[in-house]
Amino acid sequence: MGNTLAVFDLFFIAIVALGATWLLTPWVRRLAFRVGLVDKPGPRRLHQQAMATGGGLAIFGGFWMAMFVVRGWDADTAGLFAASLLMVALGVVDDFLDLRPGVKLAGQIAAATVFVALGQRIETLSLPLGGVVELGWLSGPATVFWLVAVTNALNIIDGLDGLAAGVAGIAAVPLLVMCAQQGEWPAALAAAALLGSTLAFLRFNFSPAQLFMGDTGGMFLGFVLGAIVVQGVLGSMAPVAASIPVLVLGLPIFDTACAIIRRAAAGQPIAQADDGHLHHRLLQAGLSQRQAVLRLYGVGALLAVIGWALLRATPLHAFLVAGGIAAAAFPWAWRLGVLTYGEPTAAVEARVRQPLPGGGQRSEKA
Repeated sequence: MGNTLAVFDLFFIAIVALGATWLLTPWVRRLAFRVGLVDKPGPRRLHQQAMATGGGLAIFGGFWMAMFVVRGWDADTAGLFAASLLMVALGVVDDFLDLRPGVKLAGQIAAATVFVALGQRIETLSLPLGGVVELGWLSGPATVFWLVAVTNALNIIDGLDGLAAGVAGIAAVPLLVMCAQQGEWPAALAAAALLGSTLAFLRFNFSPAQLFMGDTGGMFLGFVLGAIVVQGVLGSMAPVAASIPVLVLGLPIFDTACAIIRRAAAGQPIAQADDGHLHHRLLQAGLSQRQAVLRLYGVGALLAVIGWALLRATPLHAFLVAGGIAAAAFPWAWRLGVLTYGEPTAAVEARVRQPLPGGGQRSEKA
């Protein structure tokens, strides 16, 4: 595939995904109300009226329409399609029935296992101190763990209008560039399609949202991002430090890590939902939904740029940068209250209340 043709295909698949998702989303919204797929107000909800959910079906549909139109059908496409279809089906059932965490986890593992069984896996990892380790029989379990971890990390961060879709779209950009730079065009096409789909969905999902993506969308986006890393970053011929995709997806991964620490320290079940996530704490510190989302977009974009910039760095340098960022972030998370069940400190509360350029008012749903 020539570079000029490849770049055109990347642009074309993003446009097709954007257009298809844009057209599908209002239809999915009407369907959700018709079949009773709605998210009702509750103690942990910010909206004051029933909202259509399951909008991830539109993202899924737009993504795969574009993939089939531009890329067609091959072994790699078959594996990603079959696994993502299972993940979306699980999400739809969960949006209807609110599945128990164990059942949901088992379904996620099953979908990831299908992806691995159809030939997609992380076979090698670059070590921080140099060298490459062959995972051997561990390649399958390691790939499943990665896919399930990213799926849940992205799904967990879906707590404000436009947050998960925007974070996924931001992460797709450096992954697209990385895959293209390394000649991993199939994975780059998937990243471009994901970018187009999320941009279109944000037209209907950014605050004030017209519908929610639900677990249907959160799990699909997380799974596809994880799969792109497997196919085009960690699975490429050029060795890439594992810390780089972790950094690109650093915002949802960090929020999930904080949730695990917070719940474990309080003796709560790891899967127990709470109001201690980054977006919750920013709202509690006085930000509106839009202000909180835009700040988190900024953090996600900064991490994405740093991750892309480290692509040519040594594994040791990438590891040290990622570790340094994490070390600097945890004290801030502590003050914000993300690591505990307390409230944000007064100092942090005062800082996050500083207005963004152009101001912004608290959303009605906040």
